[in-house]
Amino acid sequence: RLGFEDGDVVIGFVGRASAQKDPLRFCQAVASAHQRAPAVRGLVVGDGERLDDMRRVVARLGCADAFKFTGWADPSTCWPALDLFMMTSRYEAMPYT
Repeated sequence: RLGFEDGDVVIGFVGRASAQKDPLRFCQAVASAHQRAPAVRGLVVGDGERLDDMRRVVARLGCADAFKFTGWADPSTCWPALDLFMMTSRYEAMPYT
């Protein structure tokens, strides 16, 4: 449903795209892994003030096609697509995830 292939390794970010969550670190890490292993893909579920920055980073790194941005979606429909979940928050008091 999300357009991934059977052999893809999907790494997910689920949350608010804010400075606190450091979503740019997620983009840089997945882009770096994708450059070494082209089957690596990034799935971003959420929205926020850093979302446009995330899109710019993956475009600048030349791997925008390796990322899917769903906006706010029911995470339960996205969890089955993930091979790994990455939490890049700089700080969290009581994370929901």
